[in-house]
Amino acid sequence: MGKGWGRAAGATGLVVGAVLAAGGLKAGPLGDVAAVAVAAAEARLAEGQGVAAIAALDPLVQAVWAAAPLGFAAATLVASPPAGFGLYEPRADIPFAPGEPIRVYAEPVGFGHGRVGEFWEIAFDVDLAILDAEGRRIARIDGIQTIALRSRAQMREFPAAITYDWSGAGPGRYRLVTTLRDRHSGKAGSFELAVEIGD
Repeated sequence: MGKGWGRAAGATGLVVGAVLAAGGLKAGPLGDVAAVAVAAAEARLAEGQGVAAIAALDPLVQAVWAAAPLGFAAATLVASPPAGFGLYEPRADIPFAPGEPIRVYAEPVGFGHGRVGEFWEIAFDVDLAILDAEGRRIARIDGIQTIALRSRAQMREFPAAITYDWSGAGPGRYRLVTTLRDRHSGKAGSFELAVEIGD
């Protein structure tokens, strides 16, 4: 298992482990995995092996991750392309100039991994639906982008950076519904952001 701990995944594993240790998790598909993982983590901690203790919880986090629907720990408009996971500058709440690119940053959770040679791959196809201010759909573009990352680690931290070319849109308020379709798990998830195009 990989050691890349996304914030949501890490928090989920530690919370479930803490509940189990307190006697609160008795049944369910994660119960056996949790019992083994927490026992192993406690044993490693007793030996003073912090890194190994954290790694021992990874099977539990992986089980929760695989069972979870595709969701988003963050989704926001950004001022410039992000430098990495969590390394972004939120865009000020002002209208976009006509023709100004619309940059989006999101942190998907619950995606799958595929093997490509020596690497693990995270890959999404991106669909965009454009709604007017009242929620009526005025356009839909499937497969507008593909975003992907390959790493030797089975990462759970993926900075989804998306740029939309808005050169043909007139002034007004819009709602952008972005859908990520995971190539490796078959899951899909969406989020919505409001934008305004100035005169």
